[in-house]
Amino acid sequence: MKIGIISRGHALYSTRRIAEAGRRRNHVVRILDPHRMVIGVEDDGVVSYHDGLRLQGFDVIIPRIGVSTTEYGLAILRQFELNNSAVVNSSTSIRNSRDKFHAIQLMAAAGVGVPKTLYTQNGMAVRGMAERLGGTPVVLKFNQGTQGTGVIICDSEPALQSTAQALWSLDQNFTLQEFIKESEGEDIRMIVIGGEVVGSMRRTAAAGDFRSNLHRGGTSELFEPPQEYIDMALKAVATLGLDIAGVDILESDRGPLILEVNSSPGLNGIETTTRKDLAEKLIIFAEGLVS
Repeated sequence: MKIGIISRGHALYSTRRIAEAGRRRNHVVRILDPHRMVIGVEDDGVVSYHDGLRLQGFDVIIPRIGVSTTEYGLAILRQFELNNSAVVNSSTSIRNSRDKFHAIQLMAAAGVGVPKTLYTQNGMAVRGMAERLGGTPVVLKFNQGTQGTGVIICDSEPALQSTAQALWSLDQNFTLQEFIKESEGEDIRMIVIGGEVVGSMRRTAAAGDFRSNLHRGGTSELFEPPQEYIDMALKAVATLGLDIAGVDILESDRGPLILEVNSSPGLNGIETTTRKDLAEKLIIFAEGLVS
């Protein structure tokens, strides 16, 4: 099988691990840097080039598309979809997850528990938004963001007003979300591959931070999820149409809530914590797409 991994970096942990797992299972694996690619339409249809060489014959594409290259990365992924390559996460499912408010809309409509979330571009309306979310502090989130970037906590109404106005002046859209105080800087990260939860850990934020991301100094420990959490994670991932995802769950006084679903979850922390070869599980799933 010929596998293409769309990724900016050969040395990135997740990209490297997926490539190693594919080669270990006797597949031809090529890492495709989107910044070195040209895509287009020619007489014989949609075409893709990498370093000037035409790309052909890929059985499976595994996208590891960063937020900074979302639009171009999705355009590249659509090229492969149109050429009948199987994909691990479709372009539509990735778009569903990357627009954070759209993801919240889809999950809430499907009955998945999510934090209270509001979205507006009305400068006057923002004055009453914090109260509707239970008062300050509230969490302000960029509509496009990952790994804790673009997340700001506003401790007071004046802080919310000034932050909102500053972001709007920069044409930056955002949502406001209730602050789940009882989670105390902790969340649950679960990895779903092919409709199965294959790894789970509890993450705890570093002192002085409310974001539990490990690369920001957070810590992790093995977590055995109850069936309620498993069912919720699987429903969220299915609602967004993803094949592989990282699901972040907050534990609130009213039960578990889906904080975010990430279409390109990092494997470093979860593999280290669970001591599972999740990269190989991903490759095995990819094999099933073309068998």
